[in-house]
Amino acid sequence: MVTLRGVALLPRQVLVAEDCLGQTVAGSTAGETEFELAFPILPEGPSGDGGEALAPPTGMTDLTPLVRDRGWGYMGFGQSSSGPRPLASWIQALGVTGSWSCAAGADAEEAHQATVFGARFDEWLEMFGQWLELWSNQRVVAPEQQLQRTQGHVHISIDSKPAVLTGWSPALGSFRFHRSSESLPLATLRAAAARASSGTTPPLEWRLLLQAAQMSDRRGAMIDAGTAAEVGLANAIRVHLNGLPPQAQEVIIQAANGVAGLATLLESLVPAERSRRSRLIDRVAGPRNAAVHGGATPEPEALAAALAEVRALLDLYSPRPTPDDTCA
Repeated sequence: MVTLRGVALLPRQVLVAEDCLGQTVAGSTAGETEFELAFPILPEGPSGDGGEALAPPTGMTDLTPLVRDRGWGYMGFGQSSSGPRPLASWIQALGVTGSWSCAAGADAEEAHQATVFGARFDEWLEMFGQWLELWSNQRVVAPEQQLQRTQGHVHISIDSKPAVLTGWSPALGSFRFHRSSESLPLATLRAAAARASSGTTPPLEWRLLLQAAQMSDRRGAMIDAGTAAEVGLANAIRVHLNGLPPQAQEVIIQAANGVAGLATLLESLVPAERSRRSRLIDRVAGPRNAAVHGGATPEPEALAAALAEVRALLDLYSPRPTPDDTCA
């Protein structure tokens, strides 16, 4: 039996609610290796001034050297009539525990399984982060252009054998300010973990929109926003073609050309969507075509208008799943 005890360094700091501290979130990689993420805890005798370092998760003090100078995270406090009370805290690292079966003395197999776990844990953590981004205003997933993904370190101890350090290199993230009200409660984190463990990612159109909203490259962001609009419009059209066979629906949708064609098709099915069609063509289709075919970079205001228009479309025809929805 291989016992995994280690640290996952997050690609970006995540703002969590006070009910997460000291708790655990269960997950599994591709439905195989089960593990738990352990959250840091409040330090003993905090002053209440805020900004103090969080203490390691329960029973994981020995793993603190693995977080290096980043630390586990730091806390916020608010004053109340009874003194300081904990508020949302920034988490920078999580403890990881798990186990899997392995033949005794099979060192090569142990190393291989550790490597496989690392790769699959990476994939799990990315899906986990995508769900958290969908349900918050936070940036959780590492930028796509970053070659190293979110990764961490794992200690493997096999029965009474000395611990072996294995794992994969960390990647630092960036910092943004958030209001305490945007912190993620424990229930939301567990809902995201359940979806990631089932291999479920957020809807494609929402992933594209969130990606566009976070990109520093405005031209690329406009292209992604246009693609998100196309997926959203196709969903809207399917709603109104519900009486036709799926194959016929796809033929009709494929015959439409881009955002403008799909918006025109939607208008023909729902005349009340005429004003939306005009806005989509002006704010999304035109700027996207200019970005794709002319290499044009939209002004920040134009990109913001496009993102708002696409979000309104998705809110109506592709509403986001909520943490309370049943995980398929």
